[in-house]
Amino acid sequence: MSVFTSVSSEQLQTFLCQFNLGSLVDFEGISAGIENSNYFVNTTEGAFVLTLYEKHSADEINFSVQLGAFLAAKGLAVSYPLAAKDGRLQRDFLGKATVLSQRIVGQSVFSPKVQHCQQLGTALAKVHHASQTFPLSEPKLDAHLWRQQSLQKLHDKLDRETLHTLQQLVRRYQDDVALDLPQGALHSDLFRDNVLFEGDQLSGIIDFNSAVHGPLLFDVAVVLNDWCSRPDGSLDLPLSRAFIRAYQRLRPFNEAEHRVWPRMCELSALRFWLSRLLNQYFRQASELTCDKDPEEYRRLFLHRQQNPIALERLYDH
Repeated sequence: MSVFTSVSSEQLQTFLCQFNLGSLVDFEGISAGIENSNYFVNTTEGAFVLTLYEKHSADEINFSVQLGAFLAAKGLAVSYPLAAKDGRLQRDFLGKATVLSQRIVGQSVFSPKVQHCQQLGTALAKVHHASQTFPLSEPKLDAHLWRQQSLQKLHDKLDRETLHTLQQLVRRYQDDVALDLPQGALHSDLFRDNVLFEGDQLSGIIDFNSAVHGPLLFDVAVVLNDWCSRPDGSLDLPLSRAFIRAYQRLRPFNEAEHRVWPRMCELSALRFWLSRLLNQYFRQASELTCDKDPEEYRRLFLHRQQNPIALERLYDH
């Protein structure tokens, strides 16, 4: 989350008149994240999060907005859009597609322990169990096309060695590994800053803005790479086993998922290596922003490639 579009108190109060949320008390920009403009908003009726989508239209965010509402209706601890007086979940505000969500109490944990990873494994398995019945299936995750398009954008920005390495990798990973994997709606960006804890208890999963339909195993790989890795890219085995064991108790992995697991971990790392390079070279100017280092995911990718680990090793006793 970041701030790219400035909002005045008068503009915000006018926007809030479309909801039954009382009067504006105060608000402030949120600096974490890289793509949309986000504000904490306090009114006489509660605490909320305002998101203005900088790059996406109302149609383009419909999947993520509807998914949040769907999962919340299932009783899951996730951020979800609030309906306005007319029942709509999203509005136009300052020329941007905009959503107002209930603010979840809690803080992100950036040095997770075993209990945090256990709780996240359970929470993600519950989300995936529900997401397989989510009625929308578009947009779909087309990972290879995304990698091709991303590298094309980066072509003139990268040094020769990095460009050559990434070109080889994009060619190497062109096969679709997801065809026979369990599918559903994915969070697809479940990093540590998108999960909140109140004390040591998981209070909610937030920011479904990158949600797509695709292989559930991709979400699992994203979490393992971010939550369970050391700075050099190696896996922290106690954290990895805590997460995977908790997840597979509720949603056991099938044979196909076991087969492609090492490759999925590599693909997840490659995806965020590329996305961080894109942000580095094409980020928007903003009042507040949070940069993420591409080098972290280059190291992580290389470690996953050179040190593959079988999925069953992470949950077998």
